[in-house]
Amino acid sequence: FPVTIGSDEIVEKNFDQKIVYQADKNITSPSFEEEEHIYRHPLDINGHAEYISATTLIDRFFPFDQDRYIKRKAKRENRKEQEVLDEFIRNRNEAAEKGTHLHAQIEKFLKGEEHDFDFKEFRMFQNFYAEVIIQNGFEFQEAEKIILHTKHNIAGMVDALFKKPGSDEHIIM
Repeated sequence: FPVTIGSDEIVEKNFDQKIVYQADKNITSPSFEEEEHIYRHPLDINGHAEYISATTLIDRFFPFDQDRYIKRKAKRENRKEQEVLDEFIRNRNEAAEKGTHLHAQIEKFLKGEEHDFDFKEFRMFQNFYAEVIIQNGFEFQEAEKIILHTKHNIAGMVDALFKKPGSDEHIIM
């Protein structure tokens, strides 16, 4: 609930901290700091106004208990925990690397940029794109679109936004 103090600034109470913003009604989208995975209020001038990311919110309610997973899998498969952990870390890192590459190539494809298309996962995306996006008349609107829910102080990022022309129908990826 922003309160106007003068024409130059707005003070907002957020988690018991006073936050000072420069009044600029042209700035409406939060900034995203990728390395720290932090969304900041667009008018924040002192670095205290953060939105909670949707990923962080989900993790708070549905945390992944890696230790429990490792112990149960080791017991179920009659293997050593360290062996299961090593395999888990190797698979997780490989999946993250492949996912990051796929994500970057899809974004380049959607923006009409040169991209790597010669791998299985990208062909799977192309099938989805042809069968769902193109066949249903949707058009690409934007990639890496920041969305937020100001009432609950939550922000997230949509990988791709598609819209059907002449309609309110959207596909969010």
